[in-house]
Amino acid sequence: MVFIFTDEASKIIDEQLNYLYESPNVFPYSLGFLGYTSELSKYGLRQFAENNEEQVRYIDNARNEVKLNDGTTIKALNYGEISSRGLTGHHLDQLILFDDERWLIGIHKGKEINEILSYMECVSRVPEDFRIIRYEDVRS
Repeated sequence: MVFIFTDEASKIIDEQLNYLYESPNVFPYSLGFLGYTSELSKYGLRQFAENNEEQVRYIDNARNEVKLNDGTTIKALNYGEISSRGLTGHHLDQLILFDDERWLIGIHKGKEINEILSYMECVSRVPEDFRIIRYEDVRS
């Protein structure tokens, strides 16, 4: 079978292929931002966006998401979204933990963190050693 494309169809296909090859991140990453409470998750995400504003494309306050210039999406996680079956409606490649210098989130929220990590085992495209990042809350 031979396909013959019109000039217009060939032009559209070329544009789409060029976009795929020139895009810095064709399959953008999805990160979850988890604080000690759901409110701290939202606060931490806002702080992260303010501290990295040159990399932020836009902030969606209604969905508690930040989109970076490379296409990466960072979502503030709500504890109600975490279950033993994973995260409701989210694909996560990496988890950012947000807490103060005491890092009590690992002790008091260990069950939830382990549930997220076990879910990420199946879907994450990030090496295991880099699946959790710590982002410290340094309020003045």
